[in-house]
Amino acid sequence: MAAKEINQQQQTQSWERYWQSDQGSQTQISDQLKQQCLTPLWQRFLRQAFIATPNAVTLEIGCGDGYLADLNAPLLPASSQLLCLDISTAAAQWVEQKHPRLAAVAANANALPLADHSVDIVISQFGIEYAGAAAFAEVGRVLKPKGKLLLFCHQQGSSIFQECHGNRQTLQAFIDSQVMPLAAAAFRAGYRILAGQGSQQAFRDADKALAPAVEQVKQLLLHPQCDADQFLRRVFADLGKMYGRIQHYQADDVSAWFNHNNQAIVEYLGRMQSMTDAALSTAQTEQITAQLAQAGILLDCTAVQHNTQPLGWVFERK
Repeated sequence: MAAKEINQQQQTQSWERYWQSDQGSQTQISDQLKQQCLTPLWQRFLRQAFIATPNAVTLEIGCGDGYLADLNAPLLPASSQLLCLDISTAAAQWVEQKHPRLAAVAANANALPLADHSVDIVISQFGIEYAGAAAFAEVGRVLKPKGKLLLFCHQQGSSIFQECHGNRQTLQAFIDSQVMPLAAAAFRAGYRILAGQGSQQAFRDADKALAPAVEQVKQLLLHPQCDADQFLRRVFADLGKMYGRIQHYQADDVSAWFNHNNQAIVEYLGRMQSMTDAALSTAQTEQITAQLAQAGILLDCTAVQHNTQPLGWVFERK
């Protein structure tokens, strides 16, 4: 499990497996944040948009856990259509199962499977920015000349960004410690002894090589500050428990444990990297605003705060 940047395809795969897991069905946003900030914003926009365009075709980009679909469902006029799009097939299926009336599709937002000027309303919450600048150009292509738009995007330096950045640093430091491959090597040496094929010296050498990495991880996780700390603490505790009682665990089970957790750590890192990479700077918001202005879509871009902390960017058509 070497330290490296997670490429775009790996990030996408990490999100797909995330939405396939039990974690994906759990809300990603606190109830307080929803009630105090997000829900009032979206309800105001959606009510006004549906009154103005009761037969609207609405596109949601990055439907994720279905939060916006949940808000849309009771407000959506009977004659309206809502298409929920996500890069993850599992996320799209999850939303469609919750709301059979809605349509959902797995697709990349930088190549929307829609005709030019075919959409009345475009909405996104922490979704479109993951697909990059091309996705905003696609919005300009599919939105009708008088269509409405509200995009809530991650902001560099926001409270969510800082949390994900902290998770990313912790996960990367854990990987960089090499504690997992060094522990795996020590387990192999131990199992060779138990099988009558290895030497005590080989195990002592593997254990000695592992010791500095163990101390490094202990220091890393000494004062938990983010979600990744808690996750890695559980992994590290399980590792220590197995290592101290190696004779009570089957080698195949231990190997499977390493494979599962190595993958989980890399995928967690991939999700955190994708978020921090997607978060928009002030300069990027200016580029997006100028880009859509060329398509005839004039935007207001506002930095939104929650509890005095930066939360995200809101793009809304003037």
